[in-house]
Amino acid sequence: DKIVDLLKKRVLGIIASSAKKERKVILIDGFPRSKENLDSWNQKKMAEICDDKYLLYFECSIEAMQQRIMERGKTSGRLDDNAETIKKRLHTFESETKPIIKHFEVHGNVISVNAEGSVDDVFSDLSKQLQLNQLVQEAPYKNLLEDQEATYQLNDNRALEEKEEKR
Repeated sequence: DKIVDLLKKRVLGIIASSAKKERKVILIDGFPRSKENLDSWNQKKMAEICDDKYLLYFECSIEAMQQRIMERGKTSGRLDDNAETIKKRLHTFESETKPIIKHFEVHGNVISVNAEGSVDDVFSDLSKQLQLNQLVQEAPYKNLLEDQEATYQLNDNRALEEKEEKR
């Protein structure tokens, strides 16, 4: 519930601060991750505030994910970028997040992006998918994805809570 309250506050802030009253595309990274997240979103009637039309799903093999996380661990300074934690994350993904993806798939609301390739390849596929689903008008819109007003990145629940507490 606390995460959705923080998201609601942030989304309303983005909408209110917009000089133009045009449609905003807001990407919320890593949400919903569980049925609890989705139920809270629905209970708070977030769909009345923003159109939660799509879930972006970056498809990638387990091997590629493990390799990328281990590579990131060499420079990230994150203590949780290790083989044991990766196994736990993948288990959580399979047990909690995969059913959420399936839920959105049933309603035709999943945009799948092939994340096996290079950063440029993944961005190209993402760009095509966003255009096909009329979430953006034309390429290039990399700036849209990097714009702090248009994008709020939720890497994990603690980061969102910490950011909000600092305000």
